[in-house]
Amino acid sequence: MNTAASIANKSFLLKAIGVLCVTSWRLWIWCLKFLKKRMLWEWIECKKLKFFAMVLHLGNPGPGGYAAILRYKDKEKIISGGEHFTTNNRMELRALNEALKILKRPCHITLYSDSQYVCQAINVWLANWQKKNFSKVKNVDLWKEFLKVSKGHLIVAVWIKGHNGHAENERCDNLAKLEAQKRVKTTT
Repeated sequence: MNTAASIANKSFLLKAIGVLCVTSWRLWIWCLKFLKKRMLWEWIECKKLKFFAMVLHLGNPGPGGYAAILRYKDKEKIISGGEHFTTNNRMELRALNEALKILKRPCHITLYSDSQYVCQAINVWLANWQKKNFSKVKNVDLWKEFLKVSKGHLIVAVWIKGHNGHAENERCDNLAKLEAQKRVKTTT
């Protein structure tokens, strides 16, 4: 492990580092920083996971549901839930946080979401929000929870267009719709 190229060829992660929400070019910069500081002794190979997340709202705010599919190789885990009175952005974050809570070891996660809010926040805004102590940021409680549950994971968010024939997105949409409808039935 004497060059950044040998590190980048595999999915590695430093145990001691917190959440790493980066795009691929930022990963190179991150690797080079630690090479200079000779802090690569604790890198471990990580599982590569794919997350697919979707929410559905019957009014915003209003009853909402979320669903997420976690995929590792040929294995799949589905989670879903909802709230009686919430917003679509809160449900997006709940889906992500609940999915991350399932993981038992550091992973390299590719998150596929139709939420530009979540994708932009993870890939671009989150580091700046932290520097400014989440000043003027909505859903601070869920973003702080995200930072806790994502600690040790490398997360890259990829935006996909919703309701565009993406199989996993459609599955999540149907599950989220069921969860949202459950919340409507229990509130009436």
